[in-house]
Amino acid sequence: MGTRLQVQHRSWQSSNNVKVQRQAGQRDRPLFPRHSALFCFYGTAEVAKRVQLHWPVTYIFNVRSDASRHVVIRKNIHDDLKSHGKPVTAPTVGSNSTTSLSSLNISELAKDLVILESSTNATHVEYLKQTLKSSSKIYRPGSWDGAGIVLEEYKLILFTQGKVACTVFKQLARRMMGLRDWKVHNEPHIPHNPQKNGLLYLYHYPPTVALAIMISPGWTRALFVRDPKERTLSAYLDKGAKKKGLYVTKHCCKKELQAKNMDANFTTCGERASSSFLAFLQLVQKECCCDPHWDKQSNRIDLDFRPYINFVGHFDHVQDEAKRLLDEVSARLDSGQDLWKEFGACGWGSTGNDAIFAKSTHARHQTSAITKLQQYYNRSVETLVDAIYKNDYDDPLLNFEPFHLSEKD
Repeated sequence: MGTRLQVQHRSWQSSNNVKVQRQAGQRDRPLFPRHSALFCFYGTAEVAKRVQLHWPVTYIFNVRSDASRHVVIRKNIHDDLKSHGKPVTAPTVGSNSTTSLSSLNISELAKDLVILESSTNATHVEYLKQTLKSSSKIYRPGSWDGAGIVLEEYKLILFTQGKVACTVFKQLARRMMGLRDWKVHNEPHIPHNPQKNGLLYLYHYPPTVALAIMISPGWTRALFVRDPKERTLSAYLDKGAKKKGLYVTKHCCKKELQAKNMDANFTTCGERASSSFLAFLQLVQKECCCDPHWDKQSNRIDLDFRPYINFVGHFDHVQDEAKRLLDEVSARLDSGQDLWKEFGACGWGSTGNDAIFAKSTHARHQTSAITKLQQYYNRSVETLVDAIYKNDYDDPLLNFEPFHLSEKD
């Protein structure tokens, strides 16, 4: 059973008859009864410290339900929370029963599962739950850009991707969580390493809760994408061309490092890939297709959960798209909070006076951007990229607008 950090509590009564307790922490920040998610993370003390929650919030909900299925699902959520290391008391069905929950509105999530069951069937809901738990990319720990980042207060999940501004989006998420060091970059492996960055991920929640988050119409599930021609070239310049392709060697042919140590004349796959953009693409096509920095973006979200992605932003106009996301999330909040003004419009850049992505506002069609791409793309290279990433270009969810850098016959 997980434990909680022992700190002093303060409480108030919110307008919707939910008793709220806040743990006093290391920072002096006003209470926010306006919204239900200055979140509480339950787990071991070590985990609580790792995610850097200075003052978790606990909600005490009245357990009421008129629909028996609602009660059953809500009890399943409670049971999952308990088995997942959350110190909750299993609810007793009755009008006066109470149980300690995280800041998520469990009753609301249970209702969403009931709606899903009524529109499909209970078997399908159980299938989605098992798929999420056993084989999904978006739930399992592993890749630093695998599971979705959960921002409870704003009912937002961010699915980041390598070479699609993932550093800045993780900084944004850390800023929205109120972490003081949200601007830190690579000190060490922050903001990327989930073990160090203080972010909450979908796998921090038990499967029933995670599934409810993934299907609830009240949540925004955001994915940002980038044209494969731009993204793959960026991956090559950053991961393939540098240090004689050492990153590629470590992640695609690690065993060849031993051969290199024994024979200095041995050429590793990374060294071959670093020799040219075409050589890198050939390696991607034949030997190392699935690194998160250049994997197909159409593979990013599991097939069963793609219908629940309700926001797709494009890197080509990333600042406008980031503002659109924050504006859409703001519109869902009861508080009237302007998230763009609070987190996007200022505070960025070396002086703190810039907006997010202030240096990335140029569109791809500008001459300088096209010229850089054309330095690496000829007809054969572009044809190969089009073939490797055909599924991306054909994917209606990603909705890429085709463009060509080389003249066609």
